[in-house]
Amino acid sequence: MGAGKGRSVLGSLTNLAQTKRLIIRAPQVGDFQGIAALWTDPEVTKYVGGPREVSALCDHFEQYAADPERFFAQEHECWWSVIDLSSRAFAGLCALIWKDVEGRTETELGYFLFRQFWGRGYAGEAVRAVISYAFGGLGLPSLVAIIHPDNKASRAVAKRLGMHLEQEVLRPDGVVRQVYRLYSPDHQ
Repeated sequence: MGAGKGRSVLGSLTNLAQTKRLIIRAPQVGDFQGIAALWTDPEVTKYVGGPREVSALCDHFEQYAADPERFFAQEHECWWSVIDLSSRAFAGLCALIWKDVEGRTETELGYFLFRQFWGRGYAGEAVRAVISYAFGGLGLPSLVAIIHPDNKASRAVAKRLGMHLEQEVLRPDGVVRQVYRLYSPDHQ
């Protein structure tokens, strides 16, 4: 999980990328209200376990914002705020989260956007920067997206990114999820 190809892990954790329409950077204190609104929106969280408790969210992201590198090393999570470049509005979050999938540790690619940003290609644009970091910066061999079968929009994003349905798994919450995988171009 160390930095690869001469890139700083900390620099990528704090300022990942600027794309044509987005800034992808570590969550900051000014993002917390947006993060809370995102994770308490029933429509946004419909397929990822439903709305979250605000105080737990704030605590989690305060710890992350205070020291992303330590949090990454201890909790095996990387989070980035997705900021709309033209309006500077908080649009959502992207993540790399290490998870157990049927006894194997996998790195899950996550993307969560406010509804007003759905259907505009923002998820794919942001996630491409995360994928580049995962493969080039961290040297990961592959990424997975663990998607609820009814989440057509997330499945479509995964497919546009070149991910392929690998299997269905029963998750700890008792719900079947589809596991999509993307291999690094360097994967043999």
